[in-house]
Amino acid sequence: MRSGLATAVGAQRHQPTACPDAVVVDDEETAAKEMAHCLAKAGLACVALSDPWQALKLLTSVRRPRIAIIDIRMPELNGLELVERLNFLGRPDRPEIILVSGNAGLDDAIVAMRLGVRRLLCKPLDLAQLVREAKTTVIERDLRAGQATATEQGQSHKPLDVNTLIALSHERERFFSKEMLSDHCWRMYLELYKSTLAGHRVSLTSLALVSGLPMATAVRKIHAMRDLNLVNYAVDPKDKRRTFVNLSEAAVGTIEGFMKHLDAKVSGKAIP
Repeated sequence: MRSGLATAVGAQRHQPTACPDAVVVDDEETAAKEMAHCLAKAGLACVALSDPWQALKLLTSVRRPRIAIIDIRMPELNGLELVERLNFLGRPDRPEIILVSGNAGLDDAIVAMRLGVRRLLCKPLDLAQLVREAKTTVIERDLRAGQATATEQGQSHKPLDVNTLIALSHERERFFSKEMLSDHCWRMYLELYKSTLAGHRVSLTSLALVSGLPMATAVRKIHAMRDLNLVNYAVDPKDKRRTFVNLSEAAVGTIEGFMKHLDAKVSGKAIP
């Protein structure tokens, strides 16, 4: 008999009643824990569940997660059936879904597309890919939520045209050194800034995973960011083997200035 595993990972950053960023649903408890652990290392507060009925209850609650990673092959209620029940409720803020399976066929993929599933990943999982997919999904969901809120409050901007897009693509050069212009470094920079806003700490390992680069290459990039005084290192006092990375005050000021500049440019305001 399944134990109905319900483990909150990364709970040190949240109160017990806080809404987790993600829920992992897999009747194999070891697999659920492993996925949740990787997501937590990447800065996502995560709940691991082995009971799909318990997951359904959480995913339809008032304080539901933003993303769900669900195994397709589960007894009693499989992953596709779980998503179908979520869709039946018709809530516009349904969590984004990533399905995983060790033997998904074409029929499963077709059903997943019909149900509005974001991705279908095959087991054995590339955990780094899972982390990237989950982080990207959460960021995009937050952006959509922010845009919807702005529209409701009457703060809509004028539509972007191609000339504005071309101009925006060059704006980073005014604020950041050439070392920061690669997509991989930029992704890590944004992740650190997001973590700063949320009051989270990011380990060097999890930051390297976010970059999408091979681990050794990513670590070299992070060291280069330190040499540019963009980030600081701090050894975890509870585990000397782990190093935390955070943005320097100057780096925070730079990115905030850059964001204000972009907002002004898109909205048509005077640009400093």
